[in-house]
Amino acid sequence: MVVTMAHIDHAPQLHADPYANANPGTTSAIAEVEGLRARHVRLDRGTAVPWHVKPDSRTMVYAHSDGLAVQIRKPPFKNTLKRGEHYTVPPNVAMSVYAADGCEIDFTVFEYGNSLAALAVDPPSLDYVIERSRASGEQIQEALHDEATDYASFAAGFSRMDVIAAPPGLRLIFQGHGVRECVPWHSHDNIADTFFCVKGTLRIATRSPERVVELAPGDVHEVAAGVPHFVSGLGGTPCEVLILQGVGTYNYVQQ
Repeated sequence: MVVTMAHIDHAPQLHADPYANANPGTTSAIAEVEGLRARHVRLDRGTAVPWHVKPDSRTMVYAHSDGLAVQIRKPPFKNTLKRGEHYTVPPNVAMSVYAADGCEIDFTVFEYGNSLAALAVDPPSLDYVIERSRASGEQIQEALHDEATDYASFAAGFSRMDVIAAPPGLRLIFQGHGVRECVPWHSHDNIADTFFCVKGTLRIATRSPERVVELAPGDVHEVAAGVPHFVSGLGGTPCEVLILQGVGTYNYVQQ
């Protein structure tokens, strides 16, 4: 990682529940149980999630559009996310979230840990911050067009499977698939799966209703409880995805 020095964009200090009070923005609940909460946040132009710290929980921010800035202090660091990228802030690290270019911004925030309480803190007094810099030549590749999928040619498997949080009734997992790897046809009796594409192009096929959805990084799609679905990269290409499963009792029904 290359670092450069940039001026800090100071965020206003608001309330102890920073995401619910990021006025004049809007916050809507996705799912919540004790120890894990998922919310969608839209910040209006020029607004910010105020500086705060969570002593007993982690915060993962997932960008639905380019230019979402997540800034922390100690060390003073700013990570500007592209659509579909995510960044996790550990407990006891002060943070703020805002649009790097001052435009409207959409993101999902996952908070998980023993206590989700947040404490308001003052903005940092430093006049600089270490900023993430991307390698030159990084490009977004065009997704392959998938005319048809031979499901039998796929093998069940993961290149990565991380359970990020799993309190009773709700799970957040990070899942990766390699070449022609998949989660084969299955359903869940009591819970919905909400998919947040992180990398590559995610393909979700369903039965009842018959449907195929292709997600690019930053896209989100929910599969309702009881609906059989097949998950893979488009055309068998590698992909990565965050999945929120719940609220309810988890089971896996092979189809």
